[in-house]
Amino acid sequence: MGRCLHVLDVYRKSLLWEDPISKSRRHKKYGLTNQEGDEIIRSATELNEAGIRFKKSKTGSLKDISFHGGILRLPLIVVDDATESMFLNQIAFERFHVGAGNEVTSYIFFMDNIIDNVRDVSLLHSQGIIQNAIGSDKAVAKLFNSLSKDTTLDPDSSLDAVHKKVHNYCKKPWNEWRANLIHTYFRNPWAILSVIAAIFLFGLTIVQTIYGICSYYSQSNALDTFPLISKMISQFSLDCLPDRDPKPQQIIPSCICFDALSFTWMPSRPNCFLHAFLLKIRTCSQIAVL
Repeated sequence: MGRCLHVLDVYRKSLLWEDPISKSRRHKKYGLTNQEGDEIIRSATELNEAGIRFKKSKTGSLKDISFHGGILRLPLIVVDDATESMFLNQIAFERFHVGAGNEVTSYIFFMDNIIDNVRDVSLLHSQGIIQNAIGSDKAVAKLFNSLSKDTTLDPDSSLDAVHKKVHNYCKKPWNEWRANLIHTYFRNPWAILSVIAAIFLFGLTIVQTIYGICSYYSQSNALDTFPLISKMISQFSLDCLPDRDPKPQQIIPSCICFDALSFTWMPSRPNCFLHAFLLKIRTCSQIAVL
């Protein structure tokens, strides 16, 4: 653990303890940081809307905070009646002992940024990062917001690198668009139902349009497929008109009853049906020869 200056330093080092393997990985991962200006990290709810997921770190060290592949890992913290006084003492110790470091102060500053209201506390609690032992989530949010007054994030700490990586992830166009979409349309259940209904109606409109186009082209293709049959029927109708006798009262009915593409034999004129059948064969043969 190293040399300790005070009993607070002993407790502080227990909060910041980390195994050598995690320490070496952290230095490799955050050795080169993005040298951009200071950015304010978004709240946990906004980060979640941008596609960032929260998971509990493997250790309870306050240094075990990492961000990789859209996953922000945070250590478990139990918030009880002694949490406020403990953190205030640690902040005061780091402020008056320059060489001790600012890891606890940086942690409080980081947590204050991602905790703005009750929704943020509830989200972190659901992921097993915060255990609330003081009552309401509102009290937890108020505690972190009050602790971070007059504090800053140490630019040399690993949290500064995490801070910038999270900010750069949220600034990607797709993540910004997703965050705005969820924030605007998917927070209210009625808004979600409205969007689903609009998508459903839009899909029905597309299906109806496609069905109308397919029906139109299918009818056009049917008419183009049988032009010769239509011509044959028109010629056939001239040959099978009703026979008229000089006497007006004697009219023999026609042997053919037409529909779009067929004819029906009437028993009154069997020879006319045979004539129609032979005419059809002759016409098709002529077409084949041509």
